[in-house]
Amino acid sequence: MKLLEEKELVSYMRKLAKGYKYQNLYNLSKEMKLRLFYNDRDFSEMQIQFLSWLNFYYAIKWDIDMGDIGEKVLENFIYEESYIYWKSKNKGKDKTKNERTNKPNNEPKKSIQWIFKKE
Repeated sequence: MKLLEEKELVSYMRKLAKGYKYQNLYNLSKEMKLRLFYNDRDFSEMQIQFLSWLNFYYAIKWDIDMGDIGEKVLENFIYEESYIYWKSKNKGKDKTKNERTNKPNNEPKKSIQWIFKKE
C-alpha cells in the first residue's frame, strides 16, 4: 500500500471536506452532538486538520448560501484561499445588504407614525 505524501493527503482531505456528505455530517455534529470520530478527545493532528477544512468549507458555503459570493469560488483551491484571506482582512468592515448584492435600493423608506389622542 502506497503512503500518501503530505501534499496529496491535504488535497484529498480538502476534497472530502468540500463534499456534501461530510459537510452534512459536520452540520449535524454541531446541531445534534453527533460524533464525527470514535474518539471525542485528544484528536490526532490529522483529525484536527480535517476539522479545520470542514470549517473552512462551511464558511465558504455559508457565504454562497447567503448570496455574498458565487459558486465560482469553489472552482479551485486558489480562489477558495483568496476569498477566505480577503474575508479575514475585511471582517471588521460593516456591509449592508445592498453592498453585498451590488443592487441599489431605490425603494422609498417606509415609516410608521403613531398618533395618540385623548378621547
